[in-house]
Amino acid sequence: RHLLNLLSENIDTIELTDFDEQIDLTIQCLKERNDTYIGKRHKLKQELQQVKEELVEIGQTIKQLEKKKLPYRNELTRLRELIEMDLKRRFGRDIPVHVFCELLEVKDEKWRNAIEGYLNTQRFDLIVEPEYFDHALRVYERYKFEEKIYGVGLVNVEKITNYGHPEPNSLATKVASESFYATCYANMIFNKVQCCESVDELKHHYCAITPTCMVYQNHTARQISEKIYKKPYIGQSAILIQLEENQKRKAALEHKQKELDVELKKIEAIIQQLSTDSLFELKRMNERIQDYRTTIR
Repeated sequence: RHLLNLLSENIDTIELTDFDEQIDLTIQCLKERNDTYIGKRHKLKQELQQVKEELVEIGQTIKQLEKKKLPYRNELTRLRELIEMDLKRRFGRDIPVHVFCELLEVKDEKWRNAIEGYLNTQRFDLIVEPEYFDHALRVYERYKFEEKIYGVGLVNVEKITNYGHPEPNSLATKVASESFYATCYANMIFNKVQCCESVDELKHHYCAITPTCMVYQNHTARQISEKIYKKPYIGQSAILIQLEENQKRKAALEHKQKELDVELKKIEAIIQQLSTDSLFELKRMNERIQDYRTTIR
């Protein structure tokens, strides 16, 4: 506006060189500010895209949880499918392949984190009836490289049937299962782990754990990482817990998306205001005035 006023004051006497310099300086200033806001817009769009992608992922997870199915990593799901398909082809009927955590229930929620944390990846070990173990193992061997299946455990339950009873005060007493083989597997893992209410008790046992997930074994105390047990997988209640957490996360992301949309609109408006089109028109007008002065001389 200042430049326009300056230009209109006196078309015959205004110093056009100074005027042109002022236009150039203004254009440069606007470009610098415009570049800054374009950078901000780029970051906002990236963040908004990440939020949208996470919302899609969480939406799919919620649908799966609402169907009473826990979301597992792809390797586990794929191996389970391959074994079940092979067994059905061989024996002509559906033979279930169970994930260990689906067969367990936590009897005392106070000890859930300790149970989830101590089991860690063993929660996702696969269990088949003993007569099908060899077939399942051959399927695993056949597809492990082709399907990139690593780290999934396949339990040979025939070898653990002598673990039918939990040891007193062990972590095994904090879980239950209707499956005999899952019970035996849980007892095999947990019978050696004594439950201690405080860390002061740990050193009196060969292997022990507290409800806060401090583990003591081999004469060494070690805290289990929260990221291992934060997302529960054991029992039907794990589905409800995960569903609630995902619904909260979805609501938070939807709120974040709205905030980003508002901020992005503000940035877009500022970028439009920083347009230099009118200033370039002034430069062209300046050139026409110079031509006019040359003509009338």
